[in-house]
Amino acid sequence: ICTANPWLAGRLMKVAGSKRLELAYPSEVGQAKVNRLFNPSEKSPPVVSSRMKFYDLCSSIGGSACEVPSGDKCVGKADTPLVALSIVADADKPTERFAVIFSVSHVIADGFTYYKLLSMLSSDGSVIALRPVRKDSIAADIDRAVGQPVSSFLTSTCMICNFVCSMVCSTTKPDIQAFFVDAARVKEAKEKVVITETVRYVSTNDVITSAFARATDSQVLLMPINFRGRLATYTDSDAGNYEGALAFVREDCSSPSLIRGTLNSGPTTFRRATEIALPTGCSTYNARLCMVTNWVFPFYKGFKIPGCVQMLHTPHCNVKMVPFNLTVVYQPTPGQTAVAIFSRKIPTDVFTGQMPLGKPLLNAEDAAPKT
Repeated sequence: ICTANPWLAGRLMKVAGSKRLELAYPSEVGQAKVNRLFNPSEKSPPVVSSRMKFYDLCSSIGGSACEVPSGDKCVGKADTPLVALSIVADADKPTERFAVIFSVSHVIADGFTYYKLLSMLSSDGSVIALRPVRKDSIAADIDRAVGQPVSSFLTSTCMICNFVCSMVCSTTKPDIQAFFVDAARVKEAKEKVVITETVRYVSTNDVITSAFARATDSQVLLMPINFRGRLATYTDSDAGNYEGALAFVREDCSSPSLIRGTLNSGPTTFRRATEIALPTGCSTYNARLCMVTNWVFPFYKGFKIPGCVQMLHTPHCNVKMVPFNLTVVYQPTPGQTAVAIFSRKIPTDVFTGQMPLGKPLLNAEDAAPKT
C-alpha cells in the first residue's frame, strides 16, 4: 500500500512565511519508513478486550500508541507518523482474538479516504494509488455548495470557541454508547413520509439524522458531506479532505423529508428547507450543536483476514474530545447498521424513544456472528 501511496509515510511541514501546510514525502518508501507505521512503540499499547464496553474501549485507545497524534503535534516532526496500524491481543483471550486498530490523521484524510485505505488492508481488497495532490478549488466549491453563510458560521471565532469550551469547561463526562438500528422502526418512519415531486424517498440516514436532531433539541445540526462524485472535479481516486458540512437549523430537520429535500437540491448549491438564519456572534458561542456523520460506504464490505472472523468493526473517539452531541452511522458487521452516540446531559431513554434504535451494542462479543 505504501509503495502505491508513498504519501502515507510523509510528514507535515509549514510553508515558510505562511500558515499553509504541506505534506512532504519521498517518491519511494523504504522498509524502515514502512516499519514506523506498524505497531508504533512511542507509548504503551492499550489494553483492549472483546468484552469491553464501548466507552472503556474508547478510553483505552485514546491517546495510546495506536492513535496518531493531533495534527498540530505532527507539524515539523519527522519521526511522528500520520498513519498507524496496530495489532493488539485480546486481554481476555490473547491466543484466540486480537484487535486491528487503524488510525489516520484527519489532516491528510477524510472518512472516504480512510475507508479506501482500510479496504486495501483487507485480504480481499485491491491496492490502488490515490492522488494526494491537493485540488485547491475545493474551498471555493464548498463555499458555493453550502453557501457563504454556512461557511462563515462554521469557521467563525465564536464557533471555534463553542467547540473548545465544550470540551475544556464541561463538568459532565460524555456518555458513549452504541446501538443496532431497528429496521422495522426505520421502515415505519419511512412509511409516514409524504411523497412529493422533489422528495420521492427518504434514506435510513435521513430518518436517523432527523430523529437525532429532535432528540438532542439542537439549534444547529451539522452534516458532513463527501463531494466526490457530487462535483465532477473530485473523484474516488482523490485522497485528502474533500468534504464539507451542511448546517440545518431546528426547523430544517424536523422531518426526514426536509433533510432529503435539502440533499436533493444540491450539489452545486444546497438549499435548506427554511430561510431561518443561522446563529451569529454570541448566539453561535452558546448554540446547542449536534452532528450526524455517515461512515457507511458501498465499497467497504467488512474487514477480512484469512482464517479469521470479524467480530466487530467500530469507530473510536477519544473520550476527552467530544465537543457536542454526535452520532456516527456505521456497519459493525457486514449487512448490519449501527449508530455510535457521543452525548452530554441527555438520558439514554430519550435516544431510544425518539430514534429508530434496537438493542444496545455492548461489546464485540455482542456483535459477533453466532457461528
